[in-house]
Amino acid sequence: DYQSTYILARATSEDKVQSVIKDLRANAEVDVLTKNEFSAQSRWYWILKTKSGLAVGFTALLGLLVGAVVTSQTLYSATASMLRELAVLKSLGVPSWRMNLFVMQQSLVIGVAGLIIGLPLSVAFQWIGIFIGTQIDIPSSLLAVTALIVLGVAIFSGLLALRSL
Repeated sequence: DYQSTYILARATSEDKVQSVIKDLRANAEVDVLTKNEFSAQSRWYWILKTKSGLAVGFTALLGLLVGAVVTSQTLYSATASMLRELAVLKSLGVPSWRMNLFVMQQSLVIGVAGLIIGLPLSVAFQWIGIFIGTQIDIPSSLLAVTALIVLGVAIFSGLLALRSL
C-alpha cells in the first residue's frame, strides 16, 4: 500500500497553473494548494498547532513588556533628574500641561529614534537573509503595525513617566 504526504506539481507555463489546479481539484480525495496557499497553511499550522508558535508569541509579548518598562523607567529617571529645572519653570508660571507635554515629547522622540534605528536594521536583516539563501518576508504592513506598536509603547511609557512630575 503506497501512501504519499505531498506531491509537487508544476505547470509548463504560468498561464496553465489555474487549469492544472482545477483539474487536480476534481479528485475529491486530495487537497490541492497553490504555493501561496500551502505556505499560509504551513505558517498557521506552526503558529496555532505547535508549541513553537505559542513560544514565539509569548517571547514577543515579553519583549514588548520589558521594552515598555525599560522605556518608562528611563523616562521617569530623566524627568526626575530635571525636577529642579521643572520646579523653576513652574515657579515662573509655566503651566503643568506644558511640562507634561515636554515629557510626552521626550517619549515620542525616543520612540521615533528607536524606529529610525530599528526599521533599517529590519530591512538589513531581511537582505542578509536573502544573501545567505533564506527567504525572509517582511511585508510593509507588518513594519507599519510594528511602528505603531513602538509609538504606542513610547506614549504609554511617557504617561507612566508623568508620575515623577
